[in-house]
Amino acid sequence: AEISINAKGSIDDIMIFIFQHPRNFKRFVPLKLENISANSEVKVQFNFPLKSKLKFEEFIINSKTNLTDVNINDIFSRDFKSNLLSIDLTNDGLEIIGKINSSNQTLNLIWDQDFKKRDNSTLITLSGSINDKMINNFIGDKLKFSGKIDVEANFLGNSFDLREGDLFLDFRNTKIESYILDWAKPKFSSMLLKSNINFLDNKEINFYNFKIEGPLIQVDGNFNFKNNRIE
Repeated sequence: AEISINAKGSIDDIMIFIFQHPRNFKRFVPLKLENISANSEVKVQFNFPLKSKLKFEEFIINSKTNLTDVNINDIFSRDFKSNLLSIDLTNDGLEIIGKINSSNQTLNLIWDQDFKKRDNSTLITLSGSINDKMINNFIGDKLKFSGKIDVEANFLGNSFDLREGDLFLDFRNTKIESYILDWAKPKFSSMLLKSNINFLDNKEINFYNFKIEGPLIQVDGNFNFKNNRIE
């Protein structure tokens, strides 16, 4: 048998469905209902065998949702917005695709959530451009960036308990002014940055296999990121 449902409404209805699901899907989506709002257009399809007794595992679920005017608050102490997110939900997992905006930075988002895995069930990919203001907040007043930085980042873990990842930053469309490097005179050409990432339990981030490659500078090493500053 097949049941199809088309509906429009608030994201609250979808979240309640996920939170009350017999398989406890809410452990993969650790958001408070009051921290998310959006308008939704949903198409859900249920397929199941016709017999007197049914187990939940015998239902096949396919759900496609478009979310507009999305506001998500307090993720990693930041608020996010999106004009459109598409969500595919099945028995096997969840896939979210769209653009998100935080602090005037717009990035492409792909979020894959595997319901069958207990470890490394979450893969989040972010790509796009960020402006110099965000980079300058991290670096401090010794280097000054101007322009846009192309970024691609991949994170692996469980829900928001991310454990590792990798980062690629392209500074070739960016000018960098130095107040500590005498040979920079005072601006030098841009560069590429690559690094692997470990997320530590004490909210520190460890960057290892860290490399900067550019015409006037090359750096290899490791460093920690703590309290929104490089140490």
